[in-house]
Amino acid sequence: MVSVFQSASNVGITAFDVRALPSDPRHHEAFIEVSNAAPSPAQVEVQLAGAGGTTVERTLRVPGNAAAHLVLDASGFGEGALRASVRADDDALDLDDTAYAYLPGKSRVRLALVTPGNADLARALRLLPRLDLAVLSPARMRDIARFDAAILDGVTPAQAPPVPSLLIAPARASWLAGRTIELNDTRIARWDGTHPLLAGITLRDVLIDRAAARRTGAAPDAVPGTLALTPIAHSPNNEALLLATREGQRIAVLGFALEASNFALHPGFPGFLTNAVDWLTREPPASAQQL
Repeated sequence: MVSVFQSASNVGITAFDVRALPSDPRHHEAFIEVSNAAPSPAQVEVQLAGAGGTTVERTLRVPGNAAAHLVLDASGFGEGALRASVRADDDALDLDDTAYAYLPGKSRVRLALVTPGNADLARALRLLPRLDLAVLSPARMRDIARFDAAILDGVTPAQAPPVPSLLIAPARASWLAGRTIELNDTRIARWDGTHPLLAGITLRDVLIDRAAARRTGAAPDAVPGTLALTPIAHSPNNEALLLATREGQRIAVLGFALEASNFALHPGFPGFLTNAVDWLTREPPASAQQL
């Protein structure tokens, strides 16, 4: 047997993602990771192109057998596909020189807050940019179909909401999967910081007086006719305190009332609201992927 393998220099894009700034969802940044498989450093030209904007170009020096990262402002582009591309001398493979992601729209969001009365929550939501908020009484639950998304505070519809929704302390409902367990004097012990709802948020000091948690096993409940939810925040005994859908229409469930915890006073709460509105209303990435 005679090997015909020959080593060759190669640079490529190994990660590409676009995210809104937590402080201003109207502005987006593109994260690009460029890897160099050669033992010697490489001078790499990076380009970011998209709809309605001028191509952004940067030069990046990538050490040998290592990766370098670049963050570029993507706010100058319009909604649609973004293309990142790299070019370098002695690059033997061009299949990994281009990657795509999706830049969501930056238009205003119509959000319905259905609540029997929560002035503090309404005030916090009105501080968010690009948000047109309407506060509705529970009797006007049907009206949420006219909005882009809804937050249901202590209100539980008989059927799954017709728009993406965050449910805060919902009562038991046949369309919600998971066995409800009443908890007292608990806290959030661990959470999934990779989920968009909790990106950049720490829940370490969130204390809860009362909660209606859901006990889940290794896999989410999959009862026919119910909405499957994935836990993303847990109590010390692994009960799920925050859950979200994995696919299809976006629904999230917070298992405790804001007034039954210190969450509304927590430093991460405004960021959580921003993440929630963004997750409920933004389009999923069309073709973003990590290589």
